[in-house]
Amino acid sequence: MKDMEGVLRNKKELGAFYTPTEIASFLVKWAIRNPNDLVLDPGAGDGIFLRESFKRLEEVGQQPDKAVCQLYGIELDKDSFYELVNKLKQTIGYQLPHIYNADFFDMQPGGESIPKVDAVVGNPPYVRRMLINRIEAIRRKAFQGIEEKMKRDADIYCYFLLHSSKFLKPHGRLAMILSDSWLTTDYGIELKDFLLKHFKVKALVNFDERVFQRILVKSVLLLAEKNGHDDDGNHGVKFLRVKKKIPEDLLSRYIGSDIPEYTNEYVTMSLKPYSELKGNTFWGIYTRAPPVYFELIKHHLITKLRKVAVSRIGLITLADNFFILPKEKAHNLGIETEYLRPILVSPKDLAEPVVENPSVANCYVIYFDKLKQQLAGTNLLRYIEWGESVQVRERNKEHVIVGYHNIPRIQRANRKPWYNIKTEIDKRGRMPILLPRRTYKRFIVFLNKALLIANGNFIEVKPEDDHIIPLLAMLNSSVFELIVRIHSHIYGGGVFNLNPNDVKELYVLDMNALSQADKDLLTCAYEKFVKSKGLDRDALDYSVFSVLGLSEDQQRQVLEQLSELSSISLKLRSG
Repeated sequence: MKDMEGVLRNKKELGAFYTPTEIASFLVKWAIRNPNDLVLDPGAGDGIFLRESFKRLEEVGQQPDKAVCQLYGIELDKDSFYELVNKLKQTIGYQLPHIYNADFFDMQPGGESIPKVDAVVGNPPYVRRMLINRIEAIRRKAFQGIEEKMKRDADIYCYFLLHSSKFLKPHGRLAMILSDSWLTTDYGIELKDFLLKHFKVKALVNFDERVFQRILVKSVLLLAEKNGHDDDGNHGVKFLRVKKKIPEDLLSRYIGSDIPEYTNEYVTMSLKPYSELKGNTFWGIYTRAPPVYFELIKHHLITKLRKVAVSRIGLITLADNFFILPKEKAHNLGIETEYLRPILVSPKDLAEPVVENPSVANCYVIYFDKLKQQLAGTNLLRYIEWGESVQVRERNKEHVIVGYHNIPRIQRANRKPWYNIKTEIDKRGRMPILLPRRTYKRFIVFLNKALLIANGNFIEVKPEDDHIIPLLAMLNSSVFELIVRIHSHIYGGGVFNLNPNDVKELYVLDMNALSQADKDLLTCAYEKFVKSKGLDRDALDYSVFSVLGLSEDQQRQVLEQLSELSSISLKLRSG
Protein backbone atom coordinates (compact mmCIF):
# COMPACT_ATOMS: atom_id res chain seq x y z
CA MET A 1 0.00 0.00 0.00
CA LYS A 2 2.75 2.45 0.93
CA ASP A 3 4.26 2.52 -2.59
CA MET A 4 0.98 3.71 -4.02
CA GLU A 5 0.04 6.22 -1.32
CA GLY A 6 -0.33 9.63 -2.86
CA VAL A 7 0.03 8.31 -6.41
CA LEU A 8 -3.56 9.15 -7.26
CA ARG A 9 -5.86 11.29 -5.18
CA ASN A 10 -9.45 10.84 -6.31
CA LYS A 11 -11.65 8.41 -8.15
CA LYS A 12 -11.13 10.10 -11.48
CA GLU A 13 -7.37 9.98 -11.05
CA LEU A 14 -7.71 6.35 -9.95
CA GLY A 15 -9.35 5.65 -13.27
CA ALA A 16 -12.52 4.56 -11.48
CA PHE A 17 -15.18 4.46 -14.19
CA TYR A 18 -17.72 1.82 -13.35
CA THR A 19 -18.76 -0.93 -15.73
CA PRO A 20 -22.34 -1.33 -16.99
CA THR A 21 -24.02 -4.38 -15.47
CA GLU A 22 -24.62 -6.12 -18.80
CA ILE A 23 -20.91 -5.95 -19.69
CA ALA A 24 -19.82 -7.28 -16.29
CA SER A 25 -22.41 -10.05 -16.49
CA PHE A 26 -21.25 -11.12 -19.95
CA LEU A 27 -17.59 -11.25 -18.88
CA VAL A 28 -18.13 -13.26 -15.71
CA LYS A 29 -20.44 -15.73 -17.43
CA TRP A 30 -17.70 -16.42 -19.94
CA ALA A 31 -14.95 -16.64 -17.32
CA ILE A 32 -16.71 -18.72 -14.63
CA ARG A 33 -17.49 -22.26 -15.74
CA ASN A 34 -17.74 -24.43 -12.61
CA PRO A 35 -19.37 -24.10 -9.17
CA ASN A 36 -16.01 -24.40 -7.39
CA ASP A 37 -14.20 -21.73 -9.46
CA LEU A 38 -12.18 -19.18 -7.50
CA VAL A 39 -12.56 -15.63 -8.84
CA LEU A 40 -10.41 -12.49 -8.50
CA ASP A 41 -11.24 -8.87 -9.29
CA PRO A 42 -7.95 -6.92 -8.91
CA GLY A 43 -9.62 -3.49 -8.95
CA ALA A 44 -13.00 -4.05 -7.39
CA GLY A 45 -14.34 -0.47 -7.54
CA ASP A 46 -18.08 -0.50 -6.84
CA GLY A 47 -18.20 -4.31 -6.74
CA ILE A 48 -20.13 -4.94 -9.94
CA PHE A 49 -17.88 -7.82 -11.03
CA LEU A 50 -17.99 -9.45 -7.59
CA ARG A 51 -21.79 -9.19 -7.47
CA GLU A 52 -22.15 -10.66 -10.94
CA SER A 53 -19.62 -13.39 -10.10
CA PHE A 54 -21.67 -14.34 -7.05
CA LYS A 55 -24.78 -14.64 -9.23
CA ARG A 56 -22.85 -16.71 -11.77
CA LEU A 57 -21.55 -19.14 -9.15
CA GLU A 58 -25.13 -19.63 -7.92
CA GLU A 59 -26.24 -20.10 -11.52
CA VAL A 60 -23.76 -22.93 -12.12
CA GLY A 61 -24.81 -24.69 -8.90
CA GLN A 62 -22.84 -23.35 -5.95
CA GLN A 63 -24.42 -22.69 -2.56
CA PRO A 64 -24.48 -18.97 -1.60
CA ASP A 65 -22.55 -19.44 1.67
CA LYS A 66 -19.77 -21.21 -0.24
CA ALA A 67 -19.82 -18.85 -3.22
CA VAL A 68 -18.92 -15.81 -1.10
CA CYS A 69 -15.76 -17.59 0.08
CA GLN A 70 -14.66 -18.10 -3.54
CA LEU A 71 -14.62 -14.39 -4.37
CA TYR A 72 -11.47 -12.27 -3.97
CA GLY A 73 -11.37 -8.54 -4.49
CA ILE A 74 -8.86 -5.72 -4.04
CA GLU A 75 -9.57 -2.00 -3.83
CA LEU A 76 -6.86 0.61 -3.32
CA ASP A 77 -8.91 3.67 -2.37
CA LYS A 78 -9.91 3.58 1.30
CA ASP A 79 -13.22 5.42 0.89
CA SER A 80 -14.20 3.28 -2.09
CA PHE A 81 -13.25 0.16 -0.14
CA TYR A 82 -15.69 0.85 2.71
CA GLU A 83 -18.42 1.72 0.21
CA LEU A 84 -17.66 -1.54 -1.58
CA VAL A 85 -17.87 -3.69 1.56
CA ASN A 86 -21.18 -2.16 2.62
CA LYS A 87 -22.70 -2.34 -0.85
CA LEU A 88 -21.74 -6.00 -1.30
CA LYS A 89 -23.26 -6.95 2.05
CA GLN A 90 -26.48 -5.13 1.16
CA THR A 91 -26.82 -6.58 -2.36
CA ILE A 92 -25.54 -10.12 -1.79
CA GLY A 93 -26.68 -10.53 1.79
CA TYR A 94 -23.34 -11.89 2.97
CA GLN A 95 -20.07 -10.49 4.26
CA LEU A 96 -17.32 -11.35 1.77
CA PRO A 97 -14.26 -12.54 3.73
CA HIS A 98 -11.65 -11.98 1.02
CA ILE A 99 -12.00 -8.30 0.12
CA TYR A 100 -8.85 -6.27 0.76
CA ASN A 101 -8.04 -2.56 1.00
CA ALA A 102 -4.60 -2.87 -0.57
CA ASP A 103 -2.35 -2.14 -3.50
CA PHE A 104 -2.85 -4.95 -6.01
CA PHE A 105 0.82 -4.84 -6.96
CA ASP A 106 1.76 -5.67 -3.33
CA MET A 107 -0.28 -8.88 -3.53
CA GLN A 108 1.28 -12.16 -4.61
CA PRO A 109 -0.53 -15.35 -5.69
CA GLY A 110 -0.51 -18.49 -3.60
CA GLY A 111 -0.15 -16.70 -0.27
CA GLU A 112 -2.53 -16.56 2.65
CA SER A 113 -4.59 -13.76 1.12
CA ILE A 114 -5.14 -14.88 -2.46
CA PRO A 115 -4.59 -18.36 -3.89
CA LYS A 116 -4.28 -19.19 -7.56
CA VAL A 117 -7.70 -18.65 -9.14
CA ASP A 118 -9.75 -20.01 -12.01
CA ALA A 119 -10.93 -16.64 -13.28
CA VAL A 120 -9.68 -13.05 -13.22
CA VAL A 121 -12.36 -10.54 -14.14
CA GLY A 122 -12.64 -6.80 -13.98
CA ASN A 123 -12.17 -3.30 -15.27
CA PRO A 124 -8.59 -2.13 -14.54
CA PRO A 125 -8.08 1.61 -13.98
CA TYR A 126 -8.00 3.91 -17.00
CA VAL A 127 -4.96 5.97 -16.05
CA ARG A 128 -2.55 7.34 -18.65
CA ARG A 129 1.15 6.82 -18.04
CA MET A 130 1.97 10.51 -17.42
CA LEU A 131 -0.51 10.65 -14.53
CA ILE A 132 1.20 7.84 -12.61
CA ASN A 133 3.77 9.41 -10.30
CA ARG A 134 5.46 6.25 -9.00
CA ILE A 135 5.63 4.18 -12.11
CA GLU A 136 8.95 2.52 -11.26
CA ALA A 137 7.50 0.72 -8.23
CA ILE A 138 4.56 -0.52 -10.29
CA ARG A 139 6.80 -1.69 -13.14
CA ARG A 140 9.16 -3.53 -10.79
CA LYS A 141 6.33 -5.46 -9.15
CA ALA A 142 4.43 -6.16 -12.38
CA PHE A 143 7.53 -7.60 -14.08
CA GLN A 144 8.55 -9.70 -11.08
CA GLY A 145 8.54 -13.35 -12.06
CA ILE A 146 7.92 -12.84 -15.77
CA GLU A 147 10.37 -12.44 -18.64
CA GLU A 148 8.52 -9.80 -20.60
CA LYS A 149 9.17 -6.08 -20.41
CA MET A 150 7.11 -3.14 -21.63
CA LYS A 151 7.82 0.38 -22.78
CA ARG A 152 7.65 3.07 -20.12
CA ASP A 153 4.74 4.85 -21.81
CA ALA A 154 2.35 1.94 -21.17
CA ASP A 155 -0.90 2.81 -19.40
CA ILE A 156 -1.52 1.28 -15.98
CA TYR A 157 -4.08 -1.29 -17.20
CA CYS A 158 -1.22 -3.06 -19.02
CA TYR A 159 0.55 -3.66 -15.70
CA PHE A 160 -2.71 -4.86 -14.15
CA LEU A 161 -3.03 -7.40 -16.95
CA LEU A 162 0.55 -8.65 -16.57
CA HIS A 163 0.28 -8.95 -12.78
CA SER A 164 -3.18 -10.56 -13.01
CA SER A 165 -1.79 -13.34 -15.20
CA LYS A 166 0.33 -14.56 -12.26
CA PHE A 167 -2.82 -15.35 -10.25
CA LEU A 168 -4.39 -17.61 -12.87
CA LYS A 169 -4.20 -21.38 -12.77
CA PRO A 170 -3.28 -23.15 -16.03
CA HIS A 171 -6.30 -22.87 -18.34
CA GLY A 172 -7.78 -20.24 -16.06
CA ARG A 173 -9.74 -17.51 -17.82
CA LEU A 174 -9.07 -13.79 -18.05
CA ALA A 175 -12.08 -11.58 -18.89
CA MET A 176 -11.49 -7.83 -18.75
CA ILE A 177 -12.71 -4.60 -20.24
CA LEU A 178 -9.76 -2.43 -21.27
CA SER A 179 -9.02 0.74 -23.17
CA ASP A 180 -8.35 -0.37 -26.75
CA SER A 181 -5.24 1.81 -27.08
CA TRP A 182 -2.95 -1.25 -26.83
CA LEU A 183 -4.27 -2.43 -30.18
CA THR A 184 -2.57 0.52 -31.91
CA THR A 185 0.28 1.79 -29.72
CA ASP A 186 3.96 0.84 -29.56
CA TYR A 187 3.68 -0.56 -26.03
CA GLY A 188 0.76 -2.62 -27.31
CA ILE A 189 3.22 -4.62 -29.43
CA GLU A 190 4.76 -6.06 -26.27
CA LEU A 191 1.38 -6.65 -24.66
CA LYS A 192 0.13 -8.51 -27.72
CA ASP A 193 3.32 -10.59 -27.81
CA PHE A 194 2.78 -11.43 -24.12
CA LEU A 195 -0.80 -12.55 -24.76
CA LEU A 196 0.15 -14.62 -27.80
CA LYS A 197 2.89 -16.35 -25.83
CA HIS A 198 1.05 -17.08 -22.56
CA PHE A 199 -2.64 -17.20 -23.50
CA LYS A 200 -5.10 -18.54 -25.98
CA VAL A 201 -6.91 -15.33 -26.87
CA LYS A 202 -10.46 -16.43 -27.54
CA ALA A 203 -12.01 -13.14 -28.58
CA LEU A 204 -11.67 -9.37 -28.73
CA VAL A 205 -14.92 -7.41 -28.75
CA ASN A 206 -15.02 -3.77 -29.90
CA PHE A 207 -18.02 -1.45 -29.63
CA ASP A 208 -19.16 1.25 -32.04
CA GLU A 209 -21.03 2.95 -29.21
CA ARG A 210 -19.40 4.33 -26.08
CA VAL A 211 -19.39 1.92 -23.13
CA PHE A 212 -18.58 4.54 -20.48
CA GLN A 213 -20.76 7.62 -20.80
CA ARG A 214 -18.53 10.00 -18.82
CA ILE A 215 -15.15 9.36 -20.42
CA LEU A 216 -13.75 9.53 -23.93
CA VAL A 217 -12.26 6.05 -23.80
CA LYS A 218 -12.83 3.47 -26.52
CA SER A 219 -13.15 0.06 -24.91
CA VAL A 220 -12.46 -3.54 -25.87
CA LEU A 221 -13.39 -6.79 -24.13
CA LEU A 222 -10.53 -9.27 -23.83
CA LEU A 223 -11.39 -12.95 -23.40
CA ALA A 224 -8.35 -15.20 -22.96
CA GLU A 225 -7.39 -18.56 -21.48
CA LYS A 226 -3.98 -19.05 -19.89
CA ASN A 227 -1.39 -21.40 -21.39
CA GLY A 228 -3.80 -22.88 -23.83
CA HIS A 229 -2.99 -22.09 -27.43
CA ASP A 230 -2.73 -25.04 -29.81
CA ASP A 231 0.70 -26.33 -30.69
CA ASP A 232 -0.17 -26.45 -34.39
CA GLY A 233 -1.01 -22.76 -34.47
CA ASN A 234 -4.45 -23.37 -35.98
CA HIS A 235 -6.39 -21.76 -33.18
CA GLY A 236 -8.19 -18.63 -34.23
CA VAL A 237 -8.98 -15.39 -32.43
CA LYS A 238 -12.48 -14.02 -32.91
CA PHE A 239 -12.63 -10.30 -33.60
CA LEU A 240 -16.11 -8.87 -33.05
CA ARG A 241 -17.29 -5.38 -33.84
CA VAL A 242 -20.58 -4.66 -32.07
CA LYS A 243 -22.45 -2.08 -34.12
CA LYS A 244 -25.32 -1.45 -31.72
CA LYS A 245 -26.52 -2.61 -28.35
CA ILE A 246 -27.41 -6.30 -28.35
CA PRO A 247 -28.72 -8.69 -25.70
CA GLU A 248 -26.03 -10.31 -23.56
CA ASP A 249 -27.09 -13.85 -24.49
CA LEU A 250 -26.86 -13.02 -28.20
CA LEU A 251 -23.29 -11.75 -27.79
CA SER A 252 -22.45 -14.98 -25.95
CA ARG A 253 -23.81 -17.02 -28.87
CA TYR A 254 -21.58 -15.14 -31.32
CA ILE A 255 -18.54 -15.85 -29.14
CA GLY A 256 -19.42 -19.53 -28.92
CA SER A 257 -20.33 -19.93 -32.58
CA ASP A 258 -18.25 -22.12 -34.92
CA ILE A 259 -18.92 -19.75 -37.83
CA PRO A 260 -15.59 -18.10 -38.81
CA GLU A 261 -16.97 -15.03 -40.62
CA TYR A 262 -20.29 -13.35 -39.98
CA THR A 263 -21.99 -9.99 -40.39
CA ASN A 264 -25.46 -8.64 -39.71
CA GLU A 265 -27.05 -5.48 -38.31
CA TYR A 266 -25.65 -6.19 -34.85
CA VAL A 267 -22.10 -7.47 -35.35
CA THR A 268 -19.28 -8.08 -37.76
CA MET A 269 -17.17 -11.09 -36.81
CA SER A 270 -13.98 -12.51 -38.27
CA LEU A 271 -11.69 -15.36 -37.23
CA LYS A 272 -7.92 -14.96 -37.61
CA PRO A 273 -5.54 -17.92 -37.07
CA TYR A 274 -2.82 -17.53 -34.48
CA SER A 275 -0.28 -18.14 -37.23
CA GLU A 276 -1.33 -14.84 -38.89
CA LEU A 277 -1.24 -12.71 -35.74
CA LYS A 278 1.86 -10.78 -34.74
CA GLY A 279 2.43 -8.31 -31.95
CA ASN A 280 3.70 -5.65 -34.35
CA THR A 281 0.55 -5.65 -36.48
CA PHE A 282 -2.49 -3.45 -35.94
CA TRP A 283 -5.19 -5.79 -34.61
CA GLY A 284 -7.88 -3.15 -34.96
CA ILE A 285 -8.09 -3.83 -38.68
CA TYR A 286 -9.74 -7.18 -38.01
CA THR A 287 -12.84 -5.54 -36.55
CA ARG A 288 -13.07 -2.73 -39.12
CA ALA A 289 -11.78 -3.93 -42.46
CA PRO A 290 -14.06 -5.51 -45.10
CA PRO A 291 -12.72 -8.33 -47.33
CA VAL A 292 -11.89 -5.83 -50.08
CA TYR A 293 -9.27 -4.20 -47.80
CA PHE A 294 -7.20 -7.39 -47.68
CA GLU A 295 -7.53 -7.69 -51.45
CA LEU A 296 -6.47 -4.06 -51.97
CA ILE A 297 -3.27 -4.26 -49.93
CA LYS A 298 -2.08 -7.11 -52.15
CA HIS A 299 -2.88 -5.25 -55.38
CA HIS A 300 0.13 -4.76 -57.67
CA LEU A 301 -0.61 -1.02 -57.95
CA ILE A 302 -0.81 -0.50 -54.17
CA THR A 303 2.18 0.28 -51.97
CA LYS A 304 2.96 1.98 -48.67
CA LEU A 305 3.15 5.75 -48.49
CA ARG A 306 6.81 5.65 -47.45
CA LYS A 307 7.67 4.13 -50.82
CA VAL A 308 6.39 7.16 -52.74
CA ALA A 309 6.70 10.11 -50.33
CA VAL A 310 8.37 11.47 -47.22
CA SER A 311 6.06 12.14 -44.27
CA ARG A 312 6.47 13.72 -40.85
CA ILE A 313 4.42 15.33 -38.11
CA GLY A 314 3.98 19.10 -38.27
CA LEU A 315 5.91 21.55 -36.10
CA ILE A 316 6.02 20.61 -32.40
CA THR A 317 6.81 23.75 -30.39
CA LEU A 318 6.72 21.96 -26.98
CA ALA A 319 4.74 24.92 -25.56
CA ASP A 320 2.00 26.00 -27.93
CA ASN A 321 0.51 28.39 -25.37
CA PHE A 322 3.66 30.49 -25.61
CA PHE A 323 4.91 30.00 -29.15
CA ILE A 324 1.59 30.06 -31.04
CA LEU A 325 -0.56 33.18 -30.81
CA PRO A 326 -4.02 33.76 -32.25
CA LYS A 327 -3.86 36.74 -34.60
CA GLU A 328 -6.02 38.89 -32.34
CA LYS A 329 -3.81 38.22 -29.32
CA ALA A 330 -0.63 38.98 -31.29
CA HIS A 331 -2.20 42.23 -32.45
CA ASN A 332 -3.32 43.21 -28.93
CA LEU A 333 0.18 42.53 -27.60
CA GLY A 334 1.63 44.61 -30.40
CA ILE A 335 4.19 41.95 -31.32
CA GLU A 336 6.07 43.11 -34.39
CA THR A 337 5.08 41.26 -37.58
CA GLU A 338 8.72 40.74 -38.60
CA TYR A 339 8.99 38.27 -35.69
CA LEU A 340 5.89 36.32 -36.63
CA ARG A 341 4.98 33.77 -39.31
CA PRO A 342 1.49 32.41 -40.10
CA ILE A 343 0.89 28.83 -38.94
CA LEU A 344 -1.97 26.41 -39.56
CA VAL A 345 -3.19 24.86 -36.33
CA SER A 346 -6.40 23.06 -37.28
CA PRO A 347 -7.99 21.50 -40.39
CA LYS A 348 -11.22 23.16 -39.23
CA ASP A 349 -9.73 26.49 -40.32
CA LEU A 350 -9.49 25.29 -43.93
CA ALA A 351 -12.67 25.47 -45.97
CA GLU A 352 -11.30 24.22 -49.31
CA PRO A 353 -8.84 21.52 -50.47
CA VAL A 354 -6.23 24.00 -51.73
CA VAL A 355 -4.50 26.43 -49.35
CA GLU A 356 -3.48 29.39 -51.52
CA ASN A 357 -3.88 32.48 -49.34
CA PRO A 358 -1.69 32.76 -46.19
CA SER A 359 -4.47 34.74 -44.53
CA VAL A 360 -6.44 31.52 -43.91
CA ALA A 361 -4.04 30.84 -41.03
CA ASN A 362 -5.66 32.14 -37.85
CA CYS A 363 -2.49 32.07 -35.77
CA TYR A 364 1.13 33.19 -35.78
CA VAL A 365 4.22 31.40 -34.51
CA ILE A 366 7.16 33.23 -32.87
CA TYR A 367 9.99 33.47 -35.41
CA PHE A 368 13.22 34.87 -33.94
CA ASP A 369 16.62 33.30 -33.30
CA LYS A 370 18.82 36.07 -31.87
CA LEU A 371 19.68 37.11 -28.30
CA LYS A 372 17.30 39.28 -26.29
CA GLN A 373 19.74 42.20 -26.46
CA GLN A 374 18.84 42.61 -30.11
CA LEU A 375 15.18 43.05 -29.17
CA ALA A 376 15.64 46.12 -27.00
CA GLY A 377 12.50 48.25 -26.96
CA THR A 378 10.32 45.71 -28.76
CA ASN A 379 7.05 44.18 -27.68
CA LEU A 380 8.44 40.74 -28.48
CA LEU A 381 11.10 41.27 -25.78
CA ARG A 382 8.39 42.15 -23.28
CA TYR A 383 6.49 39.03 -24.28
CA ILE A 384 9.57 36.79 -23.86
CA GLU A 385 10.31 38.31 -20.44
CA TRP A 386 6.70 37.69 -19.46
CA GLY A 387 7.14 34.07 -20.60
CA GLU A 388 10.18 33.75 -18.33
CA SER A 389 8.29 34.99 -15.26
CA VAL A 390 4.82 33.48 -15.61
CA GLN A 391 3.73 30.38 -13.67
CA VAL A 392 3.30 27.40 -16.00
CA ARG A 393 1.70 24.06 -15.24
CA GLU A 394 3.74 21.30 -16.85
CA ARG A 395 1.74 19.11 -19.21
CA ASN A 396 -0.28 16.47 -17.32
CA LYS A 397 1.43 17.37 -14.05
CA GLU A 398 0.12 19.04 -10.91
CA HIS A 399 3.17 21.10 -9.95
CA VAL A 400 3.80 24.62 -11.26
CA ILE A 401 7.02 25.88 -12.90
CA VAL A 402 8.08 29.52 -13.10
CA GLY A 403 8.88 30.38 -16.71
CA TYR A 404 8.42 28.49 -19.95
CA HIS A 405 12.21 28.25 -20.28
CA ASN A 406 12.27 26.02 -17.18
CA ILE A 407 9.86 23.41 -18.55
CA PRO A 408 11.92 20.18 -18.68
CA ARG A 409 10.97 19.26 -22.25
CA ILE A 410 12.04 22.72 -23.48
CA GLN A 411 15.31 22.46 -21.59
CA ARG A 412 15.94 19.05 -23.15
CA ALA A 413 15.38 20.55 -26.62
CA ASN A 414 18.52 22.65 -26.01
CA ARG A 415 17.36 25.52 -28.19
CA LYS A 416 19.69 28.50 -28.27
CA PRO A 417 18.22 30.76 -27.09
CA TRP A 418 15.35 28.81 -25.52
CA TYR A 419 12.65 30.68 -27.49
CA ASN A 420 14.34 30.03 -30.85
CA ILE A 421 12.22 27.75 -33.02
CA LYS A 422 13.08 29.76 -36.14
CA THR A 423 16.13 27.56 -36.71
CA GLU A 424 13.96 24.44 -36.59
CA ILE A 425 11.34 25.98 -38.89
CA ASP A 426 13.99 26.96 -41.44
CA LYS A 427 15.69 23.58 -41.27
CA ARG A 428 12.43 21.67 -41.71
CA GLY A 429 11.22 23.65 -44.68
CA ARG A 430 7.60 23.27 -45.85
CA MET A 431 5.84 20.37 -47.52
CA PRO A 432 3.11 20.53 -50.20
CA ILE A 433 0.56 18.08 -48.75
CA LEU A 434 -1.15 18.33 -45.36
CA LEU A 435 -2.90 15.23 -44.00
CA PRO A 436 -5.04 15.84 -40.87
CA ARG A 437 -4.04 13.64 -37.95
CA ARG A 438 -7.58 13.52 -36.62
CA THR A 439 -10.77 12.83 -38.51
CA TYR A 440 -14.31 13.27 -37.30
CA LYS A 441 -16.93 13.62 -40.05
CA ARG A 442 -15.10 15.57 -42.75
CA PHE A 443 -12.01 14.12 -44.41
CA ILE A 444 -9.90 16.30 -46.73
CA VAL A 445 -6.19 16.14 -47.47
CA PHE A 446 -4.96 19.61 -48.40
CA LEU A 447 -2.63 20.99 -51.06
CA ASN A 448 -0.42 23.47 -49.20
CA LYS A 449 0.11 25.72 -52.21
CA ALA A 450 0.98 28.67 -49.95
CA LEU A 451 3.64 26.50 -48.24
CA LEU A 452 2.47 27.56 -44.79
CA ILE A 453 3.93 26.19 -41.57
CA ALA A 454 1.68 23.50 -40.09
CA ASN A 455 1.60 22.38 -36.47
CA GLY A 456 1.31 18.90 -35.00
CA ASN A 457 -2.35 18.52 -35.93
CA PHE A 458 -1.16 17.78 -39.47
CA ILE A 459 1.07 15.19 -41.10
CA GLU A 460 3.17 16.81 -43.82
CA VAL A 461 3.77 14.79 -46.98
CA LYS A 462 6.23 15.38 -49.82
CA PRO A 463 6.25 13.17 -52.93
CA GLU A 464 8.11 13.86 -56.16
CA ASP A 465 6.85 17.06 -57.76
CA ASP A 466 5.11 15.38 -60.69
CA HIS A 467 3.33 13.00 -58.30
CA ILE A 468 1.76 15.66 -56.04
CA ILE A 469 -1.58 16.00 -57.83
CA PRO A 470 -2.13 12.30 -58.69
CA LEU A 471 -1.24 11.39 -55.09
CA LEU A 472 -3.67 14.01 -53.77
CA ALA A 473 -6.37 12.39 -55.88
CA MET A 474 -5.69 9.10 -54.11
CA LEU A 475 -5.42 10.70 -50.66
CA ASN A 476 -8.83 12.37 -51.01
CA SER A 477 -10.61 9.28 -52.30
CA SER A 478 -13.02 7.04 -50.40
CA VAL A 479 -10.49 4.20 -50.69
CA PHE A 480 -7.86 6.14 -48.76
CA GLU A 481 -10.31 7.50 -46.19
CA LEU A 482 -11.36 3.91 -45.53
CA ILE A 483 -7.71 2.94 -45.05
CA VAL A 484 -7.18 5.87 -42.67
CA ARG A 485 -10.21 5.00 -40.55
CA ILE A 486 -9.20 1.34 -40.44
CA HIS A 487 -5.70 2.21 -39.19
CA SER A 488 -6.63 5.00 -36.77
CA HIS A 489 -7.11 4.81 -33.03
CA ILE A 490 -10.70 5.79 -32.20
CA TYR A 491 -11.21 8.04 -29.21
CA GLY A 492 -14.42 7.69 -27.23
CA GLY A 493 -15.60 11.05 -28.55
CA GLY A 494 -15.68 9.70 -32.09
CA VAL A 495 -12.36 11.07 -33.34
CA PHE A 496 -10.19 8.83 -35.53
CA ASN A 497 -6.59 9.60 -34.59
CA LEU A 498 -3.52 8.66 -36.66
CA ASN A 499 -0.22 7.88 -34.99
CA PRO A 500 2.35 9.92 -36.96
CA ASN A 501 4.73 6.96 -37.13
CA ASP A 502 2.01 4.81 -38.67
CA VAL A 503 1.19 7.21 -41.51
CA LYS A 504 4.16 6.08 -43.57
CA GLU A 505 2.70 2.54 -43.46
CA LEU A 506 -0.67 3.53 -44.93
CA TYR A 507 -1.52 2.08 -48.34
CA VAL A 508 -1.70 4.29 -51.43
CA LEU A 509 -1.47 4.00 -55.18
CA ASP A 510 2.09 3.36 -56.31
CA MET A 511 2.85 6.50 -58.28
CA ASN A 512 5.94 4.85 -59.79
CA ALA A 513 3.90 1.98 -61.21
CA LEU A 514 1.07 4.01 -62.77
CA SER A 515 0.84 4.66 -66.47
CA GLN A 516 0.69 8.24 -67.72
CA ALA A 517 -2.94 7.66 -68.68
CA ASP A 518 -3.70 6.67 -65.07
CA LYS A 519 -1.97 9.78 -63.74
CA ASP A 520 -3.88 11.97 -66.21
CA LEU A 521 -7.17 10.40 -65.12
CA LEU A 522 -6.36 11.06 -61.46
CA THR A 523 -5.25 14.64 -62.20
CA CYS A 524 -8.46 15.43 -64.08
CA ALA A 525 -10.54 13.95 -61.25
CA TYR A 526 -8.67 16.00 -58.66
CA GLU A 527 -9.33 19.21 -60.60
CA LYS A 528 -13.07 18.44 -60.48
CA PHE A 529 -12.78 17.77 -56.76
CA VAL A 530 -11.10 21.14 -56.19
CA LYS A 531 -13.69 22.90 -58.34
CA SER A 532 -16.42 21.47 -56.10
CA LYS A 533 -14.52 22.91 -53.09
CA GLY A 534 -14.08 19.40 -51.74
CA LEU A 535 -17.79 18.65 -51.62
CA ASP A 536 -17.99 16.14 -54.48
CA ARG A 537 -15.50 13.33 -54.80
CA ASP A 538 -17.44 11.06 -57.13
CA ALA A 539 -14.92 11.72 -59.91
CA LEU A 540 -12.06 10.91 -57.54
CA ASP A 541 -13.64 7.63 -56.52
CA TYR A 542 -14.37 6.72 -60.13
CA SER A 543 -10.76 7.39 -61.12
CA VAL A 544 -9.28 5.35 -58.24
CA PHE A 545 -11.74 2.51 -58.75
CA SER A 546 -10.88 2.48 -62.46
CA VAL A 547 -7.13 2.51 -61.95
CA LEU A 548 -7.42 -0.40 -59.50
CA GLY A 549 -9.96 -2.23 -61.63
CA LEU A 550 -12.33 -2.79 -58.73
CA SER A 551 -15.49 -4.78 -59.36
CA GLU A 552 -18.91 -3.41 -58.48
CA ASP A 553 -18.95 -5.62 -55.39
CA GLN A 554 -15.54 -4.32 -54.27
CA GLN A 555 -16.64 -0.73 -54.83
CA ARG A 556 -19.79 -1.39 -52.81
CA GLN A 557 -17.72 -2.81 -49.94
CA VAL A 558 -15.51 0.29 -49.87
CA LEU A 559 -18.42 2.73 -49.79
CA GLU A 560 -20.59 0.76 -47.36
CA GLN A 561 -17.80 0.08 -44.89
CA LEU A 562 -16.66 3.70 -45.04
CA SER A 563 -20.21 4.80 -44.30
CA GLU A 564 -20.36 2.43 -41.32
CA LEU A 565 -17.03 3.59 -39.89
CA SER A 566 -17.96 7.24 -40.38
CA SER A 567 -21.16 6.63 -38.44
CA ILE A 568 -19.08 5.54 -35.43
CA SER A 569 -18.05 9.16 -34.96
CA LEU A 570 -21.67 10.23 -34.56
CA LYS A 571 -22.53 7.30 -32.30
CA LEU A 572 -19.65 7.97 -29.95
CA ARG A 573 -20.15 11.72 -29.91
CA SER A 574 -23.86 11.39 -29.13
CA GLY A 575 -23.11 8.69 -26.55
